[in-house]
Amino acid sequence: MIKDKLEQILENIQKNALYPVEIIAATKQQSIEQIDSLHELSNDIIMAENRVQEFMKKYRENDSLTWDFIGRLQSNKAKYLIGKVRYIQSVDNESLLKTIDRLSQKNNVIQKCFVQINAGNEANKGGISFEQTAQFLDCAKCYKNLKIEGLMIVTPFEKDENVLSKYFIKARETFDLLKKDYDLKYLSMGMSGDYNLALKCGSNMIRIGQALFGPRNYFVN
Repeated sequence: MIKDKLEQILENIQKNALYPVEIIAATKQQSIEQIDSLHELSNDIIMAENRVQEFMKKYRENDSLTWDFIGRLQSNKAKYLIGKVRYIQSVDNESLLKTIDRLSQKNNVIQKCFVQINAGNEANKGGISFEQTAQFLDCAKCYKNLKIEGLMIVTPFEKDENVLSKYFIKARETFDLLKKDYDLKYLSMGMSGDYNLALKCGSNMIRIGQALFGPRNYFVN
């Protein structure tokens, strides 16, 4: 049951976290009923999708759910998210910055975003490198209708905790180095399989799917 899984996650946060932690529920392939059940258990949990099409099917105007977007985003689909999601966590190129800024101005909103960092510099994943982060944040400051408030870390699939922890520690060091100058609030780092380690390394936001909902049932709403 979701209730039992949530209780276990909260217990693990209590045991491992170095900072107050926000839970992001990755709702990919989960039904509206499952999402509503989780929301009834805790209205502090933020829902998140990684595909625009699936977000659009689940988004209901004027309900009490809060959404983030955590997947790779093409500029031509950004219009479906502006003003509807709290954070776009996956911003990683200037073209997307320009598009978000333009659409936000058009809709008279300030869209909040995170910069996505590809910790392992993997070619098949989005995100910039650690070394590019400060320059990218400088670039983002030029756009007045968006605000960067965090870093989202994507790591390689890695079972060796010693290797994985090096990515997490570098991410926390990067965050600490930049947070004051760029007013960063969140380090979004850790998913179902590795969130306990991420918490021990300084994450203050975890993105949890299967650990909350169980194995995906590939529901299509």
